Amino acid sequence: MAVTSKKRIRTKNDSKIAPEIQAAIDYGIDISALKANLKLSYTERAKRHQIALNNFKKLRKAKFL
Repeated sequence: MAVTSKKRIRTKNDSKIAPEIQAAIDYGIDISALKANLKLSYTERAKRHQIALNNFKKLRKAKFL
C-alpha cells in the first residue's frame, strides 16, 4: 500500500508556503532560481547543465579546481 503525502507547495493563488519550502528558504536556497529553472523545458535545462559541466571540466583540467 502506497503512502501519499498531503503536503502542499505554494501556488499562485495560495498564500501558504509548505514548511519544507520555508525551511529551504530559511536555509538560503534561492527558490526564485529554482522556479525559473523549472519553467524551462527539459531540453533547455539539459543544455545548461551540459555547458556548466563542460566549464567545470575545463577548470579542473587547468588545475584551477
